[in-house]
Amino acid sequence: MSTQDEKDIEYILRVIAHPEMELTAEFRMWMQDKEHRKLYKAAKAAHDAIALKEKSLPDTQEEWQQFLSRTQSTRKSYHIKSSKHTSQSRNIHAYIWSAAASLALLIGFSFWAYHQYNTSDSIALMEANLNPQEIVLSSNSGQSIVIDKQTNTESVAILGASISDEQAITYKNDKKIAEAVPTMQTLQTPRGKDFKIELSDGTIVWLNAESKLQYPSRFTGKERLVHLEGEAYFKVAKDAKHPFIVKTANLETRVLGTGFNLRSYNNAAPHVTLVEGKVAVKSEYYHIMLRPGEDARLNADGSIQVQKVNTQSYTAWTEGYFYFDNASLDEIMKEIGRWYNLSVQVNKPNVLNYHFNFWAKRDDSIEHVIKLINELDKVNITIEGNKLIVN
Repeated sequence: MSTQDEKDIEYILRVIAHPEMELTAEFRMWMQDKEHRKLYKAAKAAHDAIALKEKSLPDTQEEWQQFLSRTQSTRKSYHIKSSKHTSQSRNIHAYIWSAAASLALLIGFSFWAYHQYNTSDSIALMEANLNPQEIVLSSNSGQSIVIDKQTNTESVAILGASISDEQAITYKNDKKIAEAVPTMQTLQTPRGKDFKIELSDGTIVWLNAESKLQYPSRFTGKERLVHLEGEAYFKVAKDAKHPFIVKTANLETRVLGTGFNLRSYNNAAPHVTLVEGKVAVKSEYYHIMLRPGEDARLNADGSIQVQKVNTQSYTAWTEGYFYFDNASLDEIMKEIGRWYNLSVQVNKPNVLNYHFNFWAKRDDSIEHVIKLINELDKVNITIEGNKLIVN
């Protein structure tokens, strides 16, 4: 194999070891190559098989040496000097490279997987956030307000908003606000808290924990544009002349009037889930239309995967529930750690691939939620201070 071939294989193994790299521009560019995509998908398939089944692995050193010996012998036996056999020779060398790359990938990945899944080393899935956990409303004019039961309503009114009895922010399109210069504002939720906001056009947004929504105090122009980090459910006010657009780091969702959930947390695949109406979802390379009951997932290679889903598993949080439908323990523990603001330590990383059907109330104690998970009899989770330990 050439030096470049070896670098490609090393890169694949590094990405698999650090899944957050799938969301980088470098990885998306690398995946545009057809051969790269084939090798990466094969490695991911091997990863899942090894993680779930914990199969015995080969002696990598012995297998590699035997392969090198066979390859050198094959190269000699097929060495053809005649020009009329040039095409055949190229095909043979291409075959040899393909076999070498595939075996090297399998052996290298097997070694990595053995190390990752068969050692006693634990991993830190996430860490508790020790900063004050507050809902904050800020504007580009420099104002910053903590939203709680003691919030001064006059301070919020200066930004053109009011706080309802249900602790929701509302922007009213009255004459005074309509004449004011629009300002960009940001609503940020901490771990363990969600929040409801009604924008100036009547669109209602439920912002999930550890999320950020940026929007204007009043929409102007031909489009209603907002930016999201984290997760939110949108009930968009209908206005055919002014499309509503939600932008995240990797996706753009365009609607006229509909209800949908958008999840875009760091180090996780973004999802757009349509409950009613119609939306257009666009990534850097793809553009698709969703129908009610469909979910669009942004894959590592920049493509968008659409499938029918139980939308309740994506929207139950707006009604105060955890609802997991065949979700991996990895997803479940991140969601629970985020909501209760806890660190999560995993002593047996392979268990993160187990899948569960599970639901609980988000206002239940963490002790009760962990008790429900442990009763599924697949893992054992304990609580030590502000840390969850998964065995």
